[in-house]
Order: sequence, then structure tokens, then C-alpha cells
Amino acid sequence: MPDPIRIKRREAAQLVIEDLKSRGELVRADGGRLFWYDRQDRQLYDLDAFPFRTLFLKDYEINPVEREFVHIFEAVKAATRSEGRRVQICRFSYYDRTTHRLYVYGGPASVYRLDGSAMVRVDNGSDDVLFEDHNEAETIPPEALDLAVAGDPIGDVIVSRVNFIRGSGVILSPAQQRLVLRVWIVSVFFPELLPAKCLLLLYGEKGSGKTTTLRVILKLLLGANANVTPLVNKEDGFNAAVSSEFLLVLDNVDSFSRWIEDRLATVATGQTIRLRKLYTTNEMLSYPTRCCIALTARTPRFRRDDVVDRLQILRVARLESFTKEADWYAEIEANRARLWGQLLRDLNAVVALLASDSTVSPDSIRMADWAFLASTIGEALGQGDAIRDALEASEIDKAHFLLEADAVYDLLHAIAHDHPNREWKAGELYAELKHRAEEADIEFTIKSPRSLGRILHRLEPALKLMILFTISTNPHDGQAVYTLGPLPEKPPQSNVHGPHDDAPEPGGADV
Repeated sequence: MPDPIRIKRREAAQLVIEDLKSRGELVRADGGRLFWYDRQDRQLYDLDAFPFRTLFLKDYEINPVEREFVHIFEAVKAATRSEGRRVQICRFSYYDRTTHRLYVYGGPASVYRLDGSAMVRVDNGSDDVLFEDHNEAETIPPEALDLAVAGDPIGDVIVSRVNFIRGSGVILSPAQQRLVLRVWIVSVFFPELLPAKCLLLLYGEKGSGKTTTLRVILKLLLGANANVTPLVNKEDGFNAAVSSEFLLVLDNVDSFSRWIEDRLATVATGQTIRLRKLYTTNEMLSYPTRCCIALTARTPRFRRDDVVDRLQILRVARLESFTKEADWYAEIEANRARLWGQLLRDLNAVVALLASDSTVSPDSIRMADWAFLASTIGEALGQGDAIRDALEASEIDKAHFLLEADAVYDLLHAIAHDHPNREWKAGELYAELKHRAEEADIEFTIKSPRSLGRILHRLEPALKLMILFTISTNPHDGQAVYTLGPLPEKPPQSNVHGPHDDAPEPGGADV
């Protein structure tokens, strides 16, 4: 005989499912994530998140401690798995490479669609593109869409305030670094074009304003409550942050963590992160790493070559005078419509260029996707040649960053200039390095010529950017031969510096 209680539960579950379908739609996304789309409010609810559970309790008045709640809730999830429509679930922005349309989430139920010519406000869910609600007030003021923006508010209010390092020995000029920062801000809207992510690093001493600069950018893009994230101590915390955020700023990444380089490499290469689903013990969800990451550091410890390859380094100096952070944040809010008005037009110009497929990017850049997108954005801003020059200079800066904390590089640099173009066997070079280290009272930790050979092969790409360095094989004994020398002098490049590169920067907010 059928159990009447079980029959009632099935009937109740079916009533709830039919009600949800009548008011919206059950949808599913890659990685096993389940959602309900509220057609009236144009909002998307994650079935495993608190907002949907709150809505569920409010609408159906079922106590979570009752067995009926679990039965009905699991029935809704089962129906979503089997019947839900598979859709693209997005955060913050989505670029459709087929239609050449950019969608930007501007707040609850508000989406802006840019196609390279027109910019229109559409409902969430238009063109089967759905955005998760991030519970912020509108980040894009509606008036920004039609606002005639004069001047350069992004440059005036944000980029020009950053105290980039200047002077002799600086690889990227302040003008080049300002341009790179401006391009990076626009690039975060196009994660679909960056399967390999660019990791922005603001690198400088205390009081250089690096944290405040990135906090200001977060508040502009994600809303007034957005903030930087201190580096967590556990790997699980990092994974949770990366899977839930679109743009993440990790602040003060100075302490050594065994896992941080592995996790940064995972995000930068676009691998998938698997996390345990809420309220379960062993059910897993998969999250493609679409998160854009920026970092601040005074003494960075992440110098593994595959991580450094993904960095875009901006070097900042200590400010000479300081203003209140609150004043800068208030200025962002006061100018939000102008800032977004300019940003939307810049984005639309980029979309138009992407559709034309006419951008030329340098082929010498390790991160080819970043080079293409940055070059496209530079062209849209009228700075195509300048951004390409800056990207090529950045490759040298990354090599310097990789080697600057390695005492062996200083010794190799001296040998290259003292004995130009000399060929060395591993044993000979090892003995020379050890002798120079002892004379300079430098701790020499390389154990053998074989260990030195492994180190030189790993550093070869970076060394070639800083000195003349080749590795060949002796045809007689098969041993490696290392040739070191100074780089030949290059002819002067075209001037890409701004007219005020040597002028003192205005005061900024402290970190």
C-alpha cells in the first residue's frame, strides 16, 4: 500500500516545481551549478545560495527543520538537473565572440549591451545571457549611457594619481605604466579573450598608494562596498575567493606560502577549480577560473618563472604627500556617471575593433592573448604603437623582476661584461661564480656544476633579455657550453614618454 506521507511530499514537490516554472525558469550551468531565473524581477538565483533559500522559505512557508523541506528542495534540484535549460551564467561582463557583443552587468536586473555602434540597456536574460546578482546597488548610473563626457575623467580621477617610479634604470616610463594601467582596467571586461590570465602586480614600498589605487578601481567597477582582500593563510580560502569573485585584489602578498605560486599559476592558465558544494560532505562543483586577479606587494616572494611570465608589473614609489582616502572614494562616487560614461564608450570602441579583426599585436610577447587584447584596447584609445612598445618593455621588466632577487644573476652580469663573448664549460663557470661570490662575501648555495646547469637552463629566457646568453653543446664531449656577453646597444626608440614624465606626481592616498 502506498505511503500517504510520501505521496503528499511528491505532490507538494510537484506543486512547488510547477509554481517556479510558471514564475520563471529552471536553468543549469557548466560545472553542475543549478539556478532559478525569476522572470518578473529578471534576477538569477543560485539554488545552493542563501538568497534562494530565503526566497524559498518566504514563498512556501516550509520550516527547514521539517523533513518536507529537504524532500521538496531536493526535488527542485533534481528537476533542474534533468529539465533545466543550459545557459551561459556570467558575472560582471560577458563578451560573445560569435556576435561580437559585450554585456556588462550594471546592478540588479540591469545589463548594458554594446555591439560596437549602439549601446543599449536590456533586461537580464536577454539573448540568453544571464548574470548572477551580486547584491550591490547599481554600479552604472543610467545617465552614463547617454552622457556626453568631456575630457579624460578616468585619467584625471584615477590613473594620473598613481606615483609610478621614474628616473634612470627604470624600464617602463611613468607614461607607459599609466597607459598599461588604463588598458588593464578595460581588459577585465573581456575574460573570454584571455584563457591565459594576466596577473597585474603593483610593486612598491609602503606608502606608495598601491592598495588604495586598486581599491579605488574596485569601487568604480564593482560598487562602493568593494574592497581588497588580504592574502588568506589557507589554500581553500583562496580557492573559494577565486571561484566566487570576478575581480579579486590580493593585498600585501609578501609572506611566503608554499601554495600561492601553484594557485596563481592555476588561475593564470585558466584551469578549473573544484569545491565542495554548500551543505554537502562530498558533492563537488567545478568552477572555471574566469577571475581577474591583481596583487600588491613590497617584497614579493612569488618569483617562479611560470608565474612571472603571467605578470604585468607596475612599479610605484612612495608618495611625497598624502591625502585622505575617503576624499578619493567620495570623488569616485561624485564622478561615477562621467567615469562610466567614458568607460562604456571606450569599451564600445574596443568591441568595434574586435569585430573588424584588424589589430596587429607583437609576436615577441609570451602571453599572446594578453598582447592581442592590450593592443586592441590601445588602438581603440588611440595609443596602439605606444602600448606595443610598453608590452615589449614589460618583457624586459619581467626578466629583471625574476632575476633581481637572485645573487647569481649579478655575478653572471659581471662575468658577461668582464669576459665578453667567452665560452664556458659548466665546471669553469661554476668555479668562476664561486670565486666571485667568496670575494663579494655572498652566500653561494649552488652545490655543483650540474646544479648550476639546471639553474641556467631554467633562467635562460630571462637571462637572454638582460645579457647575451646562449647554451650550445660541445660536439666532442656532448657537454653544455655557455656563452656570456653584454647585449649590443640598440638604436634609440621612438619617444613614447609623456610630456610630464619627469614632473613630480600629485599627492595621493596612503595605503
